[in-house]
Amino acid sequence: MDSISATVALSLSRFQTTKYFNVAAFTYLIFDYFQTLDLEVKYIWGHKLSPVIALFMATRYFGFIMLSLLLYFQFGTNLTPQNCEIIHGAMICWWPFTSFLVNRTDNEYIAVLLAASTAAADAIMFIRIHALANRSRTMSIYLPVHFLTVYTSFYSVFLYDLTTIRWDPSPYPSGMPCVLAGRTANTVMIPLMVMLVNLFVAFILSIWYGRRNYRNSTSPLLEIFYIDGTIYFLIMGVIVAALIAVIRRPGESWAEL
Repeated sequence: MDSISATVALSLSRFQTTKYFNVAAFTYLIFDYFQTLDLEVKYIWGHKLSPVIALFMATRYFGFIMLSLLLYFQFGTNLTPQNCEIIHGAMICWWPFTSFLVNRTDNEYIAVLLAASTAAADAIMFIRIHALANRSRTMSIYLPVHFLTVYTSFYSVFLYDLTTIRWDPSPYPSGMPCVLAGRTANTVMIPLMVMLVNLFVAFILSIWYGRRNYRNSTSPLLEIFYIDGTIYFLIMGVIVAALIAVIRRPGESWAEL
């Protein structure tokens, strides 16, 4: 097998693996949704809309939109490079309904919008840190600045990424609808490193203020903060670190990830 065939075989193998993981993720998302739907009805539905409830609803339901787009890309048939470009732009922008109605140039501008799901999740996380810090003046200033700095840099790089990549017809359309070309490692790794630092800083702030202000508390809510928050940071940190490690490996085909 020559080097080109080996690269294609590796890409197809990885693409197939990501299909399995994404189907499993979608299955778990549906399971988790119905398992907690009664709590959502009890504590969210019927209440007056607030910024926190809006953030919750964004994180709750945009996952379905994102995974649906991703599965359509991975399992869809007869997708053209233009179709792949639109889906890719929609997933990066996390603004799918608008992205399907515009051309590439418009997608590049839409990419600067905040990601509706991850930004909402981080906003909730920062609201939690603010509460743990007893709404201190320092955190009231620092957290918004931190949030805007992280997401401005994160999406600025993705905007540049959209202007450099292209989608080509796949040599094996039955296994992979399109092939991504023109992407460099830095345009993928930089946003991931920004998010890794963001997760680490948020984790340290949560532990610091939780231990300092509520060390002797027996509140079940704080226990949930610690357990769920720690699990979230660990899982997301491992995922992001693993993606960075894969991208940094020389001689590997990673663009299809």
